[in-house]
Amino acid sequence: MKAYRIEAGSRWYCPAEKAVERMHANGLEWTYPWEGEEVRDGLRLHAYKTSNRAARIACFMSHFFLWEKCASGEEPIVILEDDAVEVEPLPGVFFGAGYGAFSLNDPRGATRRAQQYHALIQAQGVPIAPVPLVDVPEVPQGLPGHSAYVIAPWLAALLVAKAREVGAWPNDCLMNRQFFPGALGCSTTYYFKVSGRPSSLA
Repeated sequence: MKAYRIEAGSRWYCPAEKAVERMHANGLEWTYPWEGEEVRDGLRLHAYKTSNRAARIACFMSHFFLWEKCASGEEPIVILEDDAVEVEPLPGVFFGAGYGAFSLNDPRGATRRAQQYHALIQAQGVPIAPVPLVDVPEVPQGLPGHSAYVIAPWLAALLVAKAREVGAWPNDCLMNRQFFPGALGCSTTYYFKVSGRPSSLA
């Protein structure tokens, strides 16, 4: 599997100053709330704390471009944000049977209710555990941190289609267990962790 890192200077990095232009050029509109909470597509959407809206859109577009690349191929790929730090060597070839995507991240320090998330997936006793439910079912829930994951072409194609259907959302909200039931998992060996330093992404 080939790994692609989203960082300044890479082909897949969308600069904040070009994010809205590139979003519109790809026929997309941002529909996730910037403030408060909305119910949309059967989900409760909570606004993210965002100081730079263009950077939030740029993060989504960087992932979107890699989803498109993956969807056009035949092999799963690894997507890494610039703050993903390797802590275990990543095997050259592996993919969880039946999963369209799975996290490589240590959830601790990477997501809300992180300790609960960690405990639930480790309790499964399997190499790749399904994404757990750590909130009420109406809140989008997916991969922890969403900064290091493997994705298969079939799920990448569904994500591109879903973005065109519901609009552009933060990538970790769009790739959720509610839209893609049974498709998302988490490696219980943590190959990456978030660095804790400010990311160039939102």
